[in-house]
Amino acid sequence: MKRVPLSPGTIMLGALLVMLLGWGFKSYEAARMDRVAAEVRRTQERLRQIGQLRQLWDAKGIPAQLRHIQESIPPAKNRGFSLKRRSLELKAADLEGRELNRLLGKLGALPLQVKHLAILRDKDRYELECKCVW
Repeated sequence: MKRVPLSPGTIMLGALLVMLLGWGFKSYEAARMDRVAAEVRRTQERLRQIGQLRQLWDAKGIPAQLRHIQESIPPAKNRGFSLKRRSLELKAADLEGRELNRLLGKLGALPLQVKHLAILRDKDRYELECKCVW
């Protein structure tokens, strides 16, 4: 078998090809690492937010604040107030607009998830049905 000597141009071309392949691989890996780092940061942020929400929703004072809201509804207008484990069912009728706004404002200030909200209007009086969980 006859051995063919490599010319300096061929060696330079091969070295250039290896350098280009190395540069491409390095660029690809650097971009991949950036994507992974960004995903880790997003995951950490979500976990931090979840922790904050759990801490907020596990607050022990929510039932007491809801009982305070119950006391603020006149007994004649309170059609039902059921506070179970981690849920609230509220029914009130014959509310004025100002009373309804105050009641909804107090409920909105608490860390509750509203499952059902129905407001019925009869002239200048309102009826409210609300189901919330936390």
